[in-house]
Parts: sequence; C-alpha cells; structure tokens
Amino acid sequence: MSVTGYPVNAISLILIMIVFGFAGILTQPTDNPMSGNFSRSPWSAEPDLLRSLDKPVDSSTARAKKILSVLRSLFPLFFLFSMTMPAATASDISRFVYFGTYTKKDSKGIYLARFGAAAGTLTPASFAAPGANPTFLALHPHLPVLYAIGERKNESGGAEGTVSAFSLDPADGSLTPLNTIPSGGGGLCYIQVDPSGQTVLVSSYGTGYVATYSLAPDGRLGDRQSFVKHSGKGPHPQQDAAHAHCIDVAPGGRFAFSADLGADKIIPYRLDAVTGALTLNDKPLDTRPGAGPRHLAFHPNGRFAYVINELNSTVTAFSFDKATGSLGEIETVDSIPGDYVGRRWGSEIAVHPSGKFLYASNRADHESIALFTIAAATGKLTLVAHSHEGIKHPRHFAIDPSGLWLLCANHDTDNVNIFRIDASTGRLTPTGRQIAVPSPVCILFAR
Repeated sequence: MSVTGYPVNAISLILIMIVFGFAGILTQPTDNPMSGNFSRSPWSAEPDLLRSLDKPVDSSTARAKKILSVLRSLFPLFFLFSMTMPAATASDISRFVYFGTYTKKDSKGIYLARFGAAAGTLTPASFAAPGANPTFLALHPHLPVLYAIGERKNESGGAEGTVSAFSLDPADGSLTPLNTIPSGGGGLCYIQVDPSGQTVLVSSYGTGYVATYSLAPDGRLGDRQSFVKHSGKGPHPQQDAAHAHCIDVAPGGRFAFSADLGADKIIPYRLDAVTGALTLNDKPLDTRPGAGPRHLAFHPNGRFAYVINELNSTVTAFSFDKATGSLGEIETVDSIPGDYVGRRWGSEIAVHPSGKFLYASNRADHESIALFTIAAATGKLTLVAHSHEGIKHPRHFAIDPSGLWLLCANHDTDNVNIFRIDASTGRLTPTGRQIAVPSPVCILFAR
C-alpha cells in the first residue's frame, strides 16, 4: 500500500489504531460491573457519545471528550507521518558481498564486506576463506552455499583447476569449507550454478574446455558429468588456441552458452536437467574475426542476450529462442568511440534489473564503463555515456539487486568503488566511496 510513491508504515497505523481505541474506551460511559450491564462495545463508544451530547455528563466523560477532540485534530498529522515514514524495502536491506581475487601479490583468497543498499555503503573488506586464485565465485540458488574456482599443483608440477564449495553463515557471512574437487584439467576462469541447483558449470581459459559437476542435496560438489574440449583459433595474437572464457546458463535452465575468446565463437549447449551433462545443441556462432568473445549477459525478459568482445571492445546483441535454444545476431556496436586510438580491451557486461540499460567495461587505455540504453522491442543498443572517474582496470563490476548501485572491481589499484545508478537514465555517478580489496577479479552479492 502506498500513496504518491511512499510506502505506508504499518507500525504507524497500528499506533493510530491503539491510540484511538484507547480514547474510545475513555469516552465509554462507566457501567457498574455489579449490574451486569456490558451491552456496549468499547469500539462503539464514539457513536454513543455523539448520541448523548445533549445529556448531562460527568467530569470523566467530559475529559475524555476533550482527549478525543484533540486526537481527532492530530489525525491528519499521524496519517501524514505514516505516509512519509518509509517501510522496510529491498533498498534498506544490508547484504553480504564477496570478492574473488588473484593471489599472486597480497591477496590470500576470498574477501567479504557488508553492503548497505539504502545509502550505498560498504564495510571494510575482511578475509573470508583461503584459496589459490579464487578468481570467480557463484552462489547456490536455494542453499547458503558459495562456490569458487581455484588452482593447485598437479603431480607434474603444472597448474590444475579446482572447484570448492563453502557453507555460508547467514548471520555473519563467514565461509566454512565443504569440499574441494579437481576440475580434471587446467586452470579455470569462470563458474556458474544452474537454476535448479543440481549442476555447477565451469570454463577454462588456459586449456580451452568446459565442464559440469553434480551437486549433492546439501550443496557439496559431486562427480564430473561433462568435459568438452574446444578447438579453433583466430587472427589476434591472443587467439593462438581455444580459450573458453565463460559458460552461462540461459533463462529456463535448458541451454548453456560458452564464449570462446580464442576461437571467435559462441558455442551452444543443451544442459541435461537430470544428469547435468552438456551436449552440443547447434553449430557454433561465429563472431567477427579477432573480436574475442568474453562474457555473456541475458536480458531479464529472456528474449535477448549480449556478449562483450574483449579484443575489439564491441558488444554483440542476440535474439534468444527459448524453445530451441538458438541465438540470432541482431547487431554489433562499439563500447568505445569507433575512432578511438589505443588498446581495446573489454572485460565485463551486465544488464540492469529493469532491462532498460546495459553496462560494459573497458580496460587498458580507455578505462571506462559504457552505458547503453536497450530498445524494449528490438533489443538494439544505443551508446549513451562513459564513466571514467576512479576506474582503473575494471576487470569486473556488479549491480546490486536493488538496481540502485554499481560496484566496480579495479584490479590494478586494489580497490572496489561505488557508483550510484540513476533509475530513469541509467547514468553512473561516483560516490567517492571505496574499500581496499587486493587484486579484485569478481564481485558477488549474496541474496
């Protein structure tokens, strides 16, 4: 219930009811308890009072009349207070935020802070769990369990990917290890959990594969269900081999797509709802030569998907068919000015919860987050603005669930800064607030 956009405060209304109910009791003519005359309800006191205004009354009833008269005069103020006193909303909620990092320098693993959406504030980051390069994180959709990729040395001395599960304490956000399993291949770069909470999906940039693992009822990691090695290369020096940079589950949970930076392809998979196995759903989609697709983001309406291309800083818009799991290219647009001279190095992409805006980050020389508006009918993009202030190697960013704030992970300056999002225009305004996080790579809001 709201008036002119202000939520009614239930507590205020209850207080009003209590006060007026008490006043009604005061105005009730006194019955002799020995007479058994209890025919009138306290809630009918006011009509009785009005009917007896022409009769003599005792002093206690007169005082009660005055009290009721004063309360009546104050009622508009009580009501206005209840209208303007905001009730608890999603934007008032404090939630935990987790940060995945590279542990090559000062970082020791996963870090944790508390985010206040009402004012857009972050507490100082604290150490949450150890790990070697826990660069990407994911949450179970139903359980308080967090997943992280990582690395360890294999028997030959090389790097082997790992996947870890942690129990999340809702009270303080602390993480307790559940189990860790080897990925079965080289180092990983991405992780996601399917909407049913039965399968974890990962991708490996270095050795170009995607894999899936089953999940136990308590969220622990189980057996590997799929391992698919990609192939291909492109014209850019970074495209000497396949580099599976992500794997994302499409709305509905039946299909998944991997952006392979090295092969210049978006590879479509069908995800088995029972076993979690991946099978090729259609032929791979080719991006522009040398584009280097990196990450995907689906529109909240489930009709569109967007890909950030790392090597030429472009964004490709696709239509998505939920029935067949197929993508159809709509357009490819620049995320920085087309005549820009300097290194192009795209990184992250996200659609605003409203579905009206898209954000894409650029590293290297441009150091920015680009804002696009999204055409509701066609999914086409229009570049609106770039934000630069406080941004340095924006490897990742995340929009808080309220849609009011954007947190940017600045890898090179070891911090995370906060931007306010204008709900009507999507424009970002720096708040000047930031916290220290060593080598941040991923930002994950807990529910």
